[in-house]
Amino acid sequence: MNELIEKISQCVERGKVNKSSPYPNDMRGMDGADESTRQALEAAIKPDAILQMCNDGMQCIGARFSRNEVFIPELLMAAKAMHAVIVHLEPFFKTKRRENLFLALLPAIYMTLERILLGWLLKGMVGKLLT
Repeated sequence: MNELIEKISQCVERGKVNKSSPYPNDMRGMDGADESTRQALEAAIKPDAILQMCNDGMQCIGARFSRNEVFIPELLMAAKAMHAVIVHLEPFFKTKRRENLFLALLPAIYMTLERILLGWLLKGMVGKLLT
């Protein structure tokens, strides 16, 4: 069970959306975030745990971006994989209690993306000023 939600985190971090997605090359033909989320929900894994692992995946890709290990295309693929997970989780967050948890975690996810994109933008502006 833990392997399944860790796989979701890895798919989000690496940007593996679904099985037919050709990106990343080393994960070609493997299940992506879409299939893994569906399997996790069928295995009765709590949506809260899945969402937390997605947040962890986004934190990892954000840290890698800060260290210049990945670039904007990888961030966009991670966001696309995250969206594939969220599509499956939305029905579970319709109740008031779960909606509050979802809304509490969502800003952390988007703040990470915002911080990453802002850093990228500032690097570009500084680079242009120095040349």
